[in-house]
Amino acid sequence: MMPTAEDYALSTMQNADTEDITKAMIEFAKLHVTEALKQASVKGETKKYNYGPGGSHIGIERNSILNAYPLENIK
Repeated sequence: MMPTAEDYALSTMQNADTEDITKAMIEFAKLHVTEALKQASVKGETKKYNYGPGGSHIGIERNSILNAYPLENIK
């Protein structure tokens, strides 16, 4: 389970100065970006795109990537 911002702050920023807070914020962002990328790799879908007679290609369905990790997961 991903930590909330409050949980992460309490566990990493006791007696923290600005530099420590900045480092902690960066680490918190890295946790969520890493999880978002993992979810995108699992939930990404392909789609066949047709463009004229006999022409097509397979690509990534963009919304499946953009919606793989909802912003509501960051608390």
